[in-house]
Amino acid sequence: ELQEAREAIEPVRNLTEKVTAQTKYKVTTMLEILDALEGKEAPAHGRDHTDPEPGQDLPPDILLMRGRALTFREKYAEARRVFHLVRNHPINRDRIWTDLAMYASINNEIAAGQFQLARTAIDAWDDDSPLLNRRTAANAMITAWHHYSVGDVVQSRQLVDTVLNLASKESSLGLRARPSVS
Repeated sequence: ELQEAREAIEPVRNLTEKVTAQTKYKVTTMLEILDALEGKEAPAHGRDHTDPEPGQDLPPDILLMRGRALTFREKYAEARRVFHLVRNHPINRDRIWTDLAMYASINNEIAAGQFQLARTAIDAWDDDSPLLNRRTAANAMITAWHHYSVGDVVQSRQLVDTVLNLASKESSLGLRARPSVS
């Protein structure tokens, strides 16, 4: 719901002078994500909203937002590096951030057409992730894609039913729509 998101974030844009640098960075990165999703070009001056100030150490949540913006801009190699930074963050290695980074990385590789890298990331994530990976629509969707990508269409279709069921319970409209289009 891009219009609703833009209506919610735009009023905050005028308040960014009164907030912390990290909050300002979150707002500008969210605006960049919305611009990318709407197909708007990045600013011509070479720096988009997601570029950090030189020497700025960013926490994992902001790095994840930045990586997603880069994926939506089809800057897959840059997004790959950002997700790697989150997985190996020097200060905060909280498991939720590394799991979210792996999930975003998998989606980045699929969007980039790097299917072998995506399958390798899925295999690593399946073996290692205790948080996001179990009994969720996101996990079922990625597992269904993995089966489909290696030619196991029957198993993939069975998992699509699981995706739809879990996504309905999770109120995840995006994941409910994705298998319907596939």
